[in-house]
Order: sequence, then C-alpha cells, then structure tokens
Amino acid sequence: MENGAALRVGLIILDPLGVTKERNFHRFMAEAGDTQSTFARPYPRMQLRTVEDILNGKGFDVPGMVARGTGQGVLLSL
Repeated sequence: MENGAALRVGLIILDPLGVTKERNFHRFMAEAGDTQSTFARPYPRMQLRTVEDILNGKGFDVPGMVARGTGQGVLLSL
C-alpha cells in the first residue's frame, strides 16, 4: 500500500508484536496521521488490532455511519 493511497487502514495480526516492532509500527501509524470526519473528531488513518483484541470486542475506531433510507444511525464496527 502506498502511503496516502487509502483513507483508513485496519491491520489485524495474529500475535502481538514485540516491543521494538510495536514501537516502530506506532511511529509509522502516527506519521500516517488522522482523517477528519463530518463528526468533527479525527480518526487514526492506520490502526492495529490483534486477533485477541477483535475476539475481546475491541474494534477499530471509525466514525458512525447513517443507514440510507432508514433514518437510523448504524455503527460500523470492523
């Protein structure tokens, strides 16, 4: 993936990263910056979750979506 080619990226990994890899990846995610939404709060452009995080209910930090035609809010959870 080219930097800046995607609006948001969510990476799911099987095992937790080691200390050095985690530090480097967090630095890379910080360099990618945030995206602005219509909800006036920035969201991280890149996010990392382990399989264990996902199974424990920790999803990605994304803006809520409004379902078309229903008038009800729908939370997009990856």
